[in-house]
Amino acid sequence: LARARLLDRKGEAAASSKEYEELGAFAGKAAAAAPADSPLRDSLERMMVTGLVGKAWALYGRAEKSRAPADLEAAKQAFDRLPSETGTSAAGKAASLNGQGGLLLLQGKADEALRKFIEVEVTMFSAPEEVAHALWFKAQACEKLGNQAARDQALKDLVQYHPWSEWAARAR
Repeated sequence: LARARLLDRKGEAAASSKEYEELGAFAGKAAAAAPADSPLRDSLERMMVTGLVGKAWALYGRAEKSRAPADLEAAKQAFDRLPSETGTSAAGKAASLNGQGGLLLLQGKADEALRKFIEVEVTMFSAPEEVAHALWFKAQACEKLGNQAARDQALKDLVQYHPWSEWAARAR
């Protein structure tokens, strides 16, 4: 996980997404072999979700930089698969909605994107990091739509309710 995050921060999306993918695959296999309803299985399932979500965001980062159709499609497919790959995980579902919204925002569809971000903000309380990310994206969408007051409110909510998040640090 640390290696994937380091590669991500260095902007090496291909290597980062591969590391996250390997983490998700390893943890998923190990979770399947762990005793049901055990703390070990729960921990491995969370690790699997972290890997799958991390891979999708790494692909998003590459698509955001390149805007190449193949990169956009790879990111879209990764986000579209998250709900089925992560089962009942709120983090997986929230990341899927945020990623889909982020891709819509990259395509200039701020109004459609905004709906995705609001859905995460309002319904995904058990995935606080993704809610914080949704508020960051919501501010960007509102700005593109020319609604400065809504943008400012989203950033205020982000800093007030998620002060620990990476996204709040960016908003300050």
